[in-house]
Amino acid sequence: MKKVIFLIFMACISLTYAQEDQIISIHQLGSHDNLDSNKSYYFKDINRDLDKFLGTWHYDDGNKKLTLVFSKQTHFSIGKHYCDQIYARFKYEENGTVIYNTLGDFSNSARLKIVGSGFDLSNLNKMNLFYNEPTTVIYDRISTKSLKPSPSLDIEYLPCSTIGCNPQLKWNIIYYKEVGNTAPNPFKIPFDLTLTKQ
Repeated sequence: MKKVIFLIFMACISLTYAQEDQIISIHQLGSHDNLDSNKSYYFKDINRDLDKFLGTWHYDDGNKKLTLVFSKQTHFSIGKHYCDQIYARFKYEENGTVIYNTLGDFSNSARLKIVGSGFDLSNLNKMNLFYNEPTTVIYDRISTKSLKPSPSLDIEYLPCSTIGCNPQLKWNIIYYKEVGNTAPNPFKIPFDLTLTKQ
């Protein structure tokens, strides 16, 4: 009887270890061609490249204000795989009126407005993220092989070059419309901004 229990115990341990995620760099997230389709992968931020984006960023031109807080989520499920990613909560104001405010919203839907882990491998200070505003205007999401997904957000971390300055973050919303689409722009936050780390 002890032998049977021992064999069952060893089989359970073997199955547990056989199902462990294989850890690889987050930078391989877009290149699934070389991966074994029978395995589960964890695209981990091994070098902590996401960390430079974390924290509070601010833009204010006197009329428009954007406060953006990036956080990191580790081991996020994407089908049978996992990845590390960043997501943002934000507050946007125009002329003193709050247009959007997800800073105090800790729901999953708030976390999915600005989210991702897509690095530009030629420059690890640049990322392309999923982008969505809590707008009431309906718009189409476009995804093609030749273009970035639309809408999406390109961000670029600009490190400090002098003593006493704060890093900056370039913000560029990517939004394509189908030919002939005359619908209004669904987004209120400006497409091109430079935010400063607080």
